[in-house]
Amino acid sequence: MDDRSKEQVLLKALKYLARHYVGQLENARDRIVSLGGQCDPVDVMERGDPHLLRVREVIASVEATPSETTTDAEDAAKWRALRNCARITSNGSAGLHVPEALARPDAHVTLNFWTHNERETETYPREWLDQFVSKVQRLAEKTSTERPAVPQQGE
Repeated sequence: MDDRSKEQVLLKALKYLARHYVGQLENARDRIVSLGGQCDPVDVMERGDPHLLRVREVIASVEATPSETTTDAEDAAKWRALRNCARITSNGSAGLHVPEALARPDAHVTLNFWTHNERETETYPREWLDQFVSKVQRLAEKTSTERPAVPQQGE
């Protein structure tokens, strides 16, 4: 069972427990009232219970981000598969090879990815790919005011 499936099982169990806890509050209230006592309405008891509030916060936070973990894991697996394919060949690159070029925001690399390899594998296309990705990551970390203008068609 993967982590996401385990998370869903735990989330379902937590919801079940919260629902049945509220059921116990309802039963207790009914019993108190049936014996002639006074008791707060169930919704007031729910809002005043710090443990139930915390459980609902956890449930809400897990439900608010259901795909982030899956997306990150899927993206990482896709990257590894691409990076480790049988063969990568290059048609060219720019902005990746000398320190002055690495400092500029523009770069490009043209690569072919092969699912099989019948020839000798070159190492430099993987290095270019890694350099290109590192450059893209550095640019993404900059604030939007520091980012270069997006080139328009024909530039």
